[in-house]
Amino acid sequence: MACAAAEANGDGTGGYILRDDASALASWTFAFGGDVLTDDGMQYVYNSPATVEAMTFLKDLYDSGCAYFFTEGFPNPQFAARKGLFAQGSTSGIPFYAGDVAKFAEEQGKTPDVWGVAAIPHTTAEPVQNIYGGDVMITKTTPEQELAAWLFVKWFTSPEIQARWDDISGYFPTRKGTAEFFSDKIKENAPFNQGVALLDYSAYEPQLISYTAVRDQAQKAINEIMQGADIQQTLDALTEFANQQEQTMQEEMK
Repeated sequence: MACAAAEANGDGTGGYILRDDASALASWTFAFGGDVLTDDGMQYVYNSPATVEAMTFLKDLYDSGCAYFFTEGFPNPQFAARKGLFAQGSTSGIPFYAGDVAKFAEEQGKTPDVWGVAAIPHTTAEPVQNIYGGDVMITKTTPEQELAAWLFVKWFTSPEIQARWDDISGYFPTRKGTAEFFSDKIKENAPFNQGVALLDYSAYEPQLISYTAVRDQAQKAINEIMQGADIQQTLDALTEFANQQEQTMQEEMK
């Protein structure tokens, strides 16, 4: 489908809009049945067969002219303008996709395209969906402050309050029972609910202290691969770098 869309446009656009960050690398690894961490979650493993196969697939898509990079901001304007049939991003961007699709249709004097959210193509029996977002933490302070923080978090994550938060922010709930309290606006938002349905297939990106630095290096690795670097060697180097970063930062904390 991406290849057909690219051929129809005939200008280097129209297919899959490549994303080159660490979340994309993790997402494709999950979809190909792997993980970017070892089983104990203590070390990185970006060079597993799953990641190699995923990057090989994307490189072939890119070399075949069925995918292209769009790095000037977010891809939703390109998607709305039919410069991409598929784009990968955060579901928190759903309102922006909806707005751009409506705006493009109005400018063209046409009915807005029907679009939606789907899982990344996967080799696993079920989809594996990357869940990544902001954290809520209780810092170590005094017993009184920690209790107050816990009472707030308990209130904030209750289904009724989560439903209000989802309505305002566009983010997903942390509890399944929240869906019972969704507003009519959310219930009528098909792409949002398609994303909610994928929460049952959740996988999580690394929570290691070094991940911020590793994310930057992962982005470089994806770009090097698309520019022709050896996939296995590039991912081997990324894995070595990531584990060295983690070891260094852990030692600095001692």
